[in-house]
Amino acid sequence: MKKLSIAKNLALALVALTLLLNAVWAGYHSFWTDSEMWAVISVRSMFATTGEYNGAVKPLLDFLLWVCFQAAEHLAVHPMFTARALFALNELLTVGLFFYLCRRLSQSRGLAFLITLLLVSNSFFIKRFCHVRSDLLITNFLLLLCWLQDTPRWQRASNTVRLGYVMLFTLVAITVTPKAVLPFALWTLAFARSELRQTFAGRRGLILIGAGLWMAIAYASWNWQALRFLSLSLATTAEHAYFGAYRFQHVGRFIRENAVILAVFAFNLYLLIRRAQVQRPEYFVFANLVLIELLFYPDRLPFFIAALIPFWLLPLSCAKDFLARILARRRLYAATPYIILVYGMINLGLWSYVVETFHTSDEQEEIVTWLEEARVPLSTLVVYDPVGLMPFSPSLNWFVGPDEIWNSIVLLKLEADPPAVIFFTMRLFLLGTEFLDFLQANYWSDGHGIFIRRVPFPTETTPFNCATLKDFVLKNWPKATAAPQRIYYLNALNKAGESLEVPGSEVWREEARGFRWTDLARCKDLRLPKDLARLDVLPARLVNPTHLELSTSFRFDPEY
Repeated sequence: MKKLSIAKNLALALVALTLLLNAVWAGYHSFWTDSEMWAVISVRSMFATTGEYNGAVKPLLDFLLWVCFQAAEHLAVHPMFTARALFALNELLTVGLFFYLCRRLSQSRGLAFLITLLLVSNSFFIKRFCHVRSDLLITNFLLLLCWLQDTPRWQRASNTVRLGYVMLFTLVAITVTPKAVLPFALWTLAFARSELRQTFAGRRGLILIGAGLWMAIAYASWNWQALRFLSLSLATTAEHAYFGAYRFQHVGRFIRENAVILAVFAFNLYLLIRRAQVQRPEYFVFANLVLIELLFYPDRLPFFIAALIPFWLLPLSCAKDFLARILARRRLYAATPYIILVYGMINLGLWSYVVETFHTSDEQEEIVTWLEEARVPLSTLVVYDPVGLMPFSPSLNWFVGPDEIWNSIVLLKLEADPPAVIFFTMRLFLLGTEFLDFLQANYWSDGHGIFIRRVPFPTETTPFNCATLKDFVLKNWPKATAAPQRIYYLNALNKAGESLEVPGSEVWREEARGFRWTDLARCKDLRLPKDLARLDVLPARLVNPTHLELSTSFRFDPEY
C-alpha cells in the first residue's frame, strides 16, 4: 500500500512537472517584444568607458542582463535567448515559492496543487511570465517576504528589526525597478500595520520619519533618474483618458481569457469583509490592495498584470475550512477538485497552443540568424539598430518610445549624421512623417525594412570614370581600404524610376552593378547609361531572403 502511494505521488509529480515545463517553454518561445530586445542590448556597454549607457534607473536588473549578454556572446547566440532563460528560471522559482506558501498556509498538498494549477494555467502567466520585464522579478521578492514573515526569525525579531527586513527587501527591489516602491508599501500596510504603529509612535516616530525623509532626499540627489522614471510611470497623458477603454484594454483581455479570476476577486473581497472566518486575513487585505493598484495604476500592461496574479490566488490557501463548509453545503465538495483540474488542464493546453501557434518568436529568430550571417558586409559601417537585431556589431541604439521627449533629439542626430544602414522597426514610426520623408529622400530600401544610405554621384559636375569613382568611394567611406571585400553598388535610375545597367569593363559583380574597392585598380572603361536621371552609390545591399517585414516582426506586442 505504501509503495502504491509513493508511485501515485511520483506520477502526480511527473504530470505536474510536465505541465509546468510546457507552460514555461511556451512562454520562453513566445514573441520577442521590441522593449525586451532594447533592454537586453542596451547593457552591452555597462562597464565600458565610452558609450551612452546609464544604469542609474535599474542597476541590478541591468547587471543581470549584462551577464546574460556576456553568456550569449560566449555561446554565439542572440542575448534574448539567455535573457529569456534567466526569466524562465525566475518563473520556475515563482511557481516553487507559490506552491510552498500555498501548502504551508493550507496544510494540504492537494489544495496547494490545485491553486498552483490555476496560476500556471492563467493565460497571462503563460504568455508573459518569461518576458524580460523587471516587474516579474519583483514578484519573487514579495513571495520571499511572505515566506520570511512566517519564520521563527521574524517571530523573535522586534518591530524595528521586522521593518528593517522590509526596508532591506525594498531597497534591493528598487534596484530592479523603482516601481517596486508601490507593491512593497502595500505589503507593509497589509502585513506590518502593528509594527508600523508601534515603531512610529511618539518622539521616536518623529525621529525615524525625519531620518527617512533625509534618506529620501539623499537618494533623490544620488539617483534622480530613478525618481524621474517612477514619476513618469505614474503620470498620465492627455492622449488617453485615465479610466478610458485604451488604458483598460489588457485588463479586459485578462478577464475574458481567465473568467475564473472574477470569482477570485469576489471571494477575496467577501472574506476581507468577513475576515473572522479565515486564519490569515492579511493575505486578503494585500490581495485587495493589489487589485486597487491594478485599477488605479496608469500603465496596466500585460506583464504588470502577470506579476500580480500570485497575490490574488494565494489567499485561497488561507480559507480551506471556509471553502470546505461552503462546498459541502452545496454538495460540490467532492466534484470541485476535478472541476478545477479539468479547467486548469484545458486552459493550460489552450493557451500553450495559442502561444506556440500564433505568438512565437520563430520569425524573429529567423531574421536575427540571417543578419548575423550577413554581419561581415556591415562590419565597418555605422548602423542604427533601434532594438538590437545585430547585438554583437558596433551600432547606434538610441532609444525611441511613446511619449519620450528624446525622440526629437534622436531625429536630429540621424539627420545631422545619417548612418549608413537603418533597420526600420515599428518603434521608428514614433519619429513621425518627417523621418519617413528623410528615409525616402536619402536611403535605398530592400522593401522589408532595411534602409541603406544612397549617396548620389555628381554626374553633372564630375566626369564618370574609374579614378573619379575611386575618389568618390574613398571620400564617402574613408574605411573602404580597410574592407576590401565589401561590395559597393551602383544604383542607376531613369526618369521613370527604372533600373539601368552601367556599361563598363569587367569590374562589375552581382547583376553587373556591384564592385569591390580592389576591383577599381583594374578598372579601365566606364560609361554612363543613356536616359540616366540619377546615379547612386550604396555601401552595401542586403536582400532579405526571409521576406519578413522588420516593422511587423519587431514591434511592442502582437496583441496591440
